[in-house]
Amino acid sequence: MLFGRAFEQALAALFRREDAAAMLFEQWASCKDLALVYSNRDTWNSMLQQGVQLLERFTQDGRVKIRRPRNHQQIQFTHRLSAGNSFVGFVDAIGELDGTDCVLEWKTSSARYPTEPEGIVALDPQLICYSWMTGINQVAQVVFVRKRLVEVQYLRATISDEQRQEFQTLVEDTVAKAFLLIL
Repeated sequence: MLFGRAFEQALAALFRREDAAAMLFEQWASCKDLALVYSNRDTWNSMLQQGVQLLERFTQDGRVKIRRPRNHQQIQFTHRLSAGNSFVGFVDAIGELDGTDCVLEWKTSSARYPTEPEGIVALDPQLICYSWMTGINQVAQVVFVRKRLVEVQYLRATISDEQRQEFQTLVEDTVAKAFLLIL
């Protein structure tokens, strides 16, 4: 999780045309002396190296664009609920993937995300939430896979109006039940 946050800061720097590798090092360096437990063959150094390789691969791919990166990354949205409450959330970015406007979600992982069965990405609750919050039906996960040979996955989905409405109902019902528990 700490690496993912450091990597997100590096991505933000990349889109602002700053030194993304330096930002990754700076952010990840704050974790170097923590008593972290690494999985498999991971070390602080190997994760830094993979992060730099992923930034290079992502830049080479050139598939994602963010206009006005200072305004279109880590964007807060507030969604009014019927009971007068508000749902507050943040989306990673709003931009373009392969020329299509969409909500972008960054993920770092040590394994590939599944791509089968067809349409599985459209079932991701976080992507449905992002679509509901923004009103944008096109969403994408950009998965930065940290493995021996790094990989960037670009997974797209279209969230339907029906999915957004179901999510709205779920949120409304959950808030109502939580309110009743408090009383």
